[in-house]
Amino acid sequence: MSDDDLTSIGAVINHYEKLYAAGNYAQALDLIGRASQSLPGYAPLTAIWRVCMLARLGRHTQAVHLLAEAAALGYWYHPDALRHDPDLVLLKDIPEYADIVRLNEELRNAALSSARPNIITYEPQAAPPPWPLLLALHGDLGNAGLFAPEWKEAAAQGWLVAVPQSSQISWLSGFYEWRDPEKSLAEVRGHMDTLKEHFAVDPGRVVLAGFSRGSVLAYQWALEGALPVYGAILVEGWGPDVDLSQWTPSTHTQQNPGLRLALLGGDDFFIEAEQVYGKLQARGIPCLLERTSNVHHGFASDFDISLRKALAFIDSPGS
Repeated sequence: MSDDDLTSIGAVINHYEKLYAAGNYAQALDLIGRASQSLPGYAPLTAIWRVCMLARLGRHTQAVHLLAEAAALGYWYHPDALRHDPDLVLLKDIPEYADIVRLNEELRNAALSSARPNIITYEPQAAPPPWPLLLALHGDLGNAGLFAPEWKEAAAQGWLVAVPQSSQISWLSGFYEWRDPEKSLAEVRGHMDTLKEHFAVDPGRVVLAGFSRGSVLAYQWALEGALPVYGAILVEGWGPDVDLSQWTPSTHTQQNPGLRLALLGGDDFFIEAEQVYGKLQARGIPCLLERTSNVHHGFASDFDISLRKALAFIDSPGS
């Protein structure tokens, strides 16, 4: 995946951060302008990046007008970010900026009051019920709509796929986080109960999956037995800046002795994935370690292949 790849948000973030660190704000603005066309699902994020780069380039009036246009579309940003971000403080002397900050605060408060847990499901079309269940958690700065299609292959393999969306909103509109572990667990338990009421789920074949922050929670809940699962698929929940002590099995009470784990990571995450794998193996926990083809934090274009391997491993206790 090259720096010119505009099909992956991970690749765009990586290239944007390099240009920003080098002070190449004009190139960063051009990059984000093109990314806004190729990644429409990330429009609130690319909009605020464009505002930041315009501010850095001294085009303050244009930046404020763009922020006003974003608000008119319903996009909002945490007022603390608008008031204190080093890029955005450059706009504070534009007369209408304070009004836009207040509007963003109003939009965010409205979003907070209406935020509810959500879920997207894919039913298998060629498999008779009861179905095994794959429950996949998005990462921070994520949402179910962008995340769910990555797991659709499991439905083709006969699994009921369910992708919950946290009710905990992020710092910008349309994106969600799992900040509060207790609230997150309560929401996911509620989703599991609802799924079992509305679908013919095989209770002995439930797999919990997650990406990034979602896989941190999946790992913890699976080892602690907080959810009745027999396997977990963990996608890039670790990295160079993550304290690997939280991935040491001894820090959790393993209440699920039959648990099988699949660890999936690309170039930026594979060294840490190997370390986690070694710790789990040392505790006798069956694991699959799979190196994916992506080079930035995200999903590889051939993730379907890795997902099939992970499900096959978890579903084959003798392997």
